[in-house]
Amino acid sequence: MSGPKLFSAGLSLHRALADFQANVNLPDTIFSRDHWLIPRLDQLSSLLSDPITAEQATALDDVLSGRRFMRDLIEWLESAPTLTWSQFFPFRESRRREELWAEWLHSGGSRPGQKQYVRGKPVVCPRCGSHWIVPVLYGYPSEVAEEAALRGALAMGGCCPPSPVNGRNRWCCKNCRFRWPGKFEEFGLNSNRSTGPSNT
Repeated sequence: MSGPKLFSAGLSLHRALADFQANVNLPDTIFSRDHWLIPRLDQLSSLLSDPITAEQATALDDVLSGRRFMRDLIEWLESAPTLTWSQFFPFRESRRREELWAEWLHSGGSRPGQKQYVRGKPVVCPRCGSHWIVPVLYGYPSEVAEEAALRGALAMGGCCPPSPVNGRNRWCCKNCRFRWPGKFEEFGLNSNRSTGPSNT
């Protein structure tokens, strides 16, 4: 939606909220029912300044036109009001990524219910000798796993793991990109070392 520009800096809070309510369910504006909208406007009445600022006016226009969600506006006003409206979104994304990474580190590099995910990790790559070895994850990744992969702590193996009969890679060298299964004896390594549980 492109939407109209109804709000401007200096508009009284009462007028801004009244205009917002009067302009929902019109062409190029969001659809809403009073039972959903009124509690959120009440919430905004305690979060917006009076009169509203230029940033708040832009945010109200974006929400009314459907470019952003009401929850975005409320979260911005509650958690980061010193940031501009446009700065809030990359800030929130960065904060979310840090939270996901912290969750990965706290779990010890495991998925929920699989606490020993990286048990038996090889010490060196059998091809290049690098120590930068990460597990290969199969299946649909969680947000935490996606962040771990972006940070180089995990390699994605795809949503559909290959049959164990055909060989399933469990480890990936981030230096040379070589992937190999958990059978160390195939590479002349210590066959007594545990390879850890399957990722599936």
